Amino acid sequence: MDQAALSSELAELRGELERLRLDVARTTTLRRQLDAAHQQLDGPIVVVWDNLNAHVSARMRRYVAGRAWSRVFQLPPYAPELNPTEGVWSHLKRGLTNLTSRSIDEVASLVKTRLKRMQYRPTLLTGITTHTGLDFNRPNTSP
Repeated sequence: MDQAALSSELAELRGELERLRLDVARTTTLRRQLDAAHQQLDGPIVVVWDNLNAHVSARMRRYVAGRAWSRVFQLPPYAPELNPTEGVWSHLKRGLTNLTSRSIDEVASLVKTRLKRMQYRPTLLTGITTHTGLDFNRPNTSP
């Protein structure tokens, strides 16, 4: 193998190692967030996951299997109509049409404010989740 091919192979391996390191870090962070949410809410947690590597990893499947308080719904590979997050962003974006801002900081501040307001509109959030057609009362399903 010549020097150029070897360098290319090493760069590819370094990239793969970095992706694996990030997947482990994301999984660890996600586990901490779910545990913290469970402690704070003191009740069952319903999670709707897309196919991010951290969501579908064997480590995460083992973690979820050991948490009776969690219900996980795994979305198909591409199904924005089933993802409640898409409804949240769609609602938010409709409120930002024809927006005039002087800076990206203004836009970020407005987005944060509007997302915070959505937290206090349970009927809006119920409507968004109902629109997905997902049954959140089904028994626990692992990713």
